[in-house]
Amino acid sequence: MATAAASLVQRDARLDQVLQGVQGACAQLGTAQQQDIDQATSMLLSLADSPHVVDDTCFVLAHSQDEAVQFHTLGAILRAMPLLTVEDDARQVRSLVDMREWLLHAAVLRTRAWLSGHTWPAYVRTRHLRVIVMLSQRAGGQHDRADPSPLLSLGQHITDLLSSDEACLAVGLGLATLLAEEGLADTSEAGSRLGLTIDEHMWCHALIEAKIWPLVLQPLWRALHQTMDHVRQAAGSEIPSGLLHVWVLAAQATSAALAWRSVPVPALAKDADLTSRTAEQLWMSLQQSSSTGEIPTTTRRVSRALSPMLCHADVPAFLGVVARHASPARAVPAYAWSAHQVIQAIYEALLHLATYELHPDDPVVGTWSAQRAALLHELHTHMQALAPRLTHADEDVVASLQRMTHAYTCLLDGASGRVLLEQAVAPETLLEALARVTATCFHVALELVPLSDEAEVCAASEAALEEALALWRRLLIALHGTDASAVHEYVSTHVVTPYQQGRLQAAALAAERDSDEHGEEQERDVDLYDEQLTVYAALARTCLGTTLTSLAAAVPSVPLASAGPAVWEQWHWLALLSGHVLADAPSGEDVMMPEALQSAPPATHNTLIELIRTFLALVQSLAPHGPETRTPASPQTLASALWFTARWIPTYLMRDSVLALDESVLDELVPCMATICRAWRSDADVLGALALVWDALSYSAGAMRVWLGKPTVHALVQDTLKRLEELPETAQGPLMRAIVRCINAARDGPTVRASQVREEYFPMVVNSAQARLEAAQQALPPTIAAALGLWQALAEASDPQTSGPVHVHLFSQLPAIVGLVQAQSQHTDVQMAALRAVRAMVRALPELESLADLLPRACEGVHGLLDAVYPTLASLPRTQGVDTTGEELLTLYLHLLHEWVQAGGAVPAEASASPSPSATGLAALARVLRLLDLEALSVASVREGLSDTVHALLIVGRESLLAAAGAAPVLPPPFPTDDLRANVIVPKGVELSPLQAVLRAAVFVITSADTLTEAAASAVAQGLGFLAEGLATLAPTATSSSVQTSIDAVVCDLLHSLLLRPLHMSMLTPMLLAIRKISLGRVRATGLGGSATFLSFLAQQCAAVTLPPMLPSEEARVRAAYMPAVEHILQQALASVPPSPPPTASPALAARVALKDEMTAAVALNRLLRPFVLQVRGTLVVR
Repeated sequence: MATAAASLVQRDARLDQVLQGVQGACAQLGTAQQQDIDQATSMLLSLADSPHVVDDTCFVLAHSQDEAVQFHTLGAILRAMPLLTVEDDARQVRSLVDMREWLLHAAVLRTRAWLSGHTWPAYVRTRHLRVIVMLSQRAGGQHDRADPSPLLSLGQHITDLLSSDEACLAVGLGLATLLAEEGLADTSEAGSRLGLTIDEHMWCHALIEAKIWPLVLQPLWRALHQTMDHVRQAAGSEIPSGLLHVWVLAAQATSAALAWRSVPVPALAKDADLTSRTAEQLWMSLQQSSSTGEIPTTTRRVSRALSPMLCHADVPAFLGVVARHASPARAVPAYAWSAHQVIQAIYEALLHLATYELHPDDPVVGTWSAQRAALLHELHTHMQALAPRLTHADEDVVASLQRMTHAYTCLLDGASGRVLLEQAVAPETLLEALARVTATCFHVALELVPLSDEAEVCAASEAALEEALALWRRLLIALHGTDASAVHEYVSTHVVTPYQQGRLQAAALAAERDSDEHGEEQERDVDLYDEQLTVYAALARTCLGTTLTSLAAAVPSVPLASAGPAVWEQWHWLALLSGHVLADAPSGEDVMMPEALQSAPPATHNTLIELIRTFLALVQSLAPHGPETRTPASPQTLASALWFTARWIPTYLMRDSVLALDESVLDELVPCMATICRAWRSDADVLGALALVWDALSYSAGAMRVWLGKPTVHALVQDTLKRLEELPETAQGPLMRAIVRCINAARDGPTVRASQVREEYFPMVVNSAQARLEAAQQALPPTIAAALGLWQALAEASDPQTSGPVHVHLFSQLPAIVGLVQAQSQHTDVQMAALRAVRAMVRALPELESLADLLPRACEGVHGLLDAVYPTLASLPRTQGVDTTGEELLTLYLHLLHEWVQAGGAVPAEASASPSPSATGLAALARVLRLLDLEALSVASVREGLSDTVHALLIVGRESLLAAAGAAPVLPPPFPTDDLRANVIVPKGVELSPLQAVLRAAVFVITSADTLTEAAASAVAQGLGFLAEGLATLAPTATSSSVQTSIDAVVCDLLHSLLLRPLHMSMLTPMLLAIRKISLGRVRATGLGGSATFLSFLAQQCAAVTLPPMLPSEEARVRAAYMPAVEHILQQALASVPPSPPPTASPALAARVALKDEMTAAVALNRLLRPFVLQVRGTLVVR
């Protein structure tokens, strides 16, 4: 290896010094001194910045075999990759192709030694091969060089290696794997860093698909087949370790190749002659696609160029043969790991096949259909082979079952499921196969796993069970109504009934192993299994009569007095199963009965009523037997029975339907609820379930006409509120909230009016909460937080339209709340509870009739609370490992700011206060923005709170914002960097006006948007447009230049991101429209200098735009192309002025016409500029 390097790099003193430095730094990394580690890290990072990085890294790699040295030196090449010139006569290694060839030669030598027993760790080996692949793309992907041969020659190298000896074969397999992975990464704008433009990345993707994979796929499959044969032939004796390694690599390479996502440009993916196109023709097709606004996205569809190979019907059978040959080797300890890796790779490959789709009119649709059938057969064969190993709950085996079941689910999705059921195989064959899969998953999850104590096995088995339920659900969705009805019998016999029986049997098994009950387990069942039970219920409603009959028959016959843990557990699961089938969770005011139940026959209705009565009787029986009685009942069972009661009440209680239950049920519930509140006062789970019953009653219009008018209920509420302090803290808030919701939901009834109910009950509730707050003044912090939690529950549940006096009293206590926070400044739990409570109060503020009187008091209280919390916020680190106190406090602070500003926008002019809510919120946000580094902004809840607050200020606080201009230094855009401690919005040591700070926050939100935040970011972009509409009315003032600089910098930053930065593509239209609105607003703003100052500022700043590191020639090209693109966008934006409304139109008509014309102009501009921006980005954005 050193001899080969000598022909590239001649040794000298400087290179020896570099080698010594890298070796010393790698040795220092293992020391215990942080200073030495930092110094070593700095040295290794500087290697990538050296102008001699290519020569230096080649020399170090040639003269050191140390694993750490190799790893970090290869890392330096990867970091320097975007700046490497393909040809450079100033280097000893003049061409990147020469470097690639030398690394390839070195890889073969190192692999040969590795297969002979020498060490070459996988992390070093993988990075070595990745550098080869990326050098090929860097050298061959630059279109202006018009020479893709370095990339295309990599395909020939891989083909040759796959047909050579064992060492070459291993290298070829590794390169094929990494080529597939790099191609997948480069279909997005966040892929690997190569220093290529987006179009060049896509060009590489197209070249690989059109020129390399057709060349490599057949040799790759042949290599896997031959390796398998060699392993089979050696099976009678000792299999060489090198052969096992190659076998694993071949399986992994095959899986990676089958995971390839075809070029995500429809014009190319649908091209049947793609493989015959020249490189330049591929480039032109990409240019034409971007010029028409075609946005690349990932796809599961196989291109027509690869579909004949990837969708061939023999592929599943071939993969199945490989897996079956690997199975016996698992029994041999020396071969077990390799066999496991091979089988896992094959499972993944089968999963990739299951997701394949075709483009319309692809002629291989018949082959694809045959592949569906072959894949189904192969999955069934694998499932049969897996079955004998499912005699006990082994983690690896259960995980394999989950993967196989997931493959079935993917295979049945959409068109693939329809083809299987209607064309590819006989329906009975498919359904029987699915029934066997389902039975296997049920056996593992519901019979074997309950006997195991391993959490990982339990999680894997539940995942497999969920996949089994989902595959039937997907099949029913994929089929039309008449076709689906034929499947219902299988669903009833092979899914619903076995699932119910299995769940109840598993409950008994688990209870026998562990008779101790824990509240956490009950909550896990209700919450964790909710999604699974929802899918079960959807299937069960296709065979409703059978389902309800079997559930009724499953009611335990053992007397409750002698019930043991197994019976309690069965009651618990029977409640969950029945509750999900009978009703859906209420959402909105109008609760609908499930469609299947509406059309069910009378016999089914009778069974349903019988189930409801059974559980009502169970609640009555268990209620007196609290934990302190001589015969305590199961808290989990009682909580589940109460949950079941809460589930059915909104749907069936006192409704106008044949299934309605009458008022007598209420009379039965009252004494039960009173008894539970006394006998179970120490059990938070049971009391939480009781709160669910209260909450459910508020959804029943019929119940709300009579419930609170009953004297027994009045006594129940009095007793509950009186005992509130005795109850667990976690139960107090839910109970208070649920009772208040019932009061709000009260309706006029036969004996009492709703207004009378509220007048009678609200004072009771308020007095109870007030007593708790007063009692907490001298209490411990957790007690104070619990009291504030009651305040929050009361504010959240009280409807401002019907319970105004409650909110008036709440706001009267704001000074007391602020005083508590100030007194407890060291306790963040008290501060967070106060922020939650005040946020709930503020949300109701605009709807209160007494707003004018309350607003000054509210302004003073909110301002005081924000001031009281800020010192703690500034002193807490944002993250502390598992302790997220800092970020939680910051999130709550931002959420209160958002609600406060939002509430201020709904305040009528006659009720205004000074300072206004928007002014208070602006000052608080400007202060907190100094605390937001990138680490804090990486937290989703913090970004959400920031986005909402900025949007509210832009919409509601426009006047306050524009009046808060001050110093406005010109700063680089607030883009993320590699430094998580960087304050990119308000840089450390820089003083910004509140206006500029908020505008920079808006730009950050927009330019850093992702799938989770795109909706909030789009709203912020609209808010910028709304802010710009107010610029035209600004008069010249002393701060006009600051306003002008701040607004104009936003346009510069948005243009920068739009044309030069990676971008979440959903933000393209919002950014274009924001640029349009701000530009139009600025040229109309004569007080800011109009178009003269606007265009002058943009020309100056865009000419000096900050670019990411790149070659000088590349930088010159980007700068030369950037300014014309900016000018074109601005010209089109400024020309998109809607016409003036007719002068004779009435004000209302003129407003409607103006709005319509404005929308038309915005849509037209977006249609015009989107293709242009996409095309320009393809040539300017460098990664």
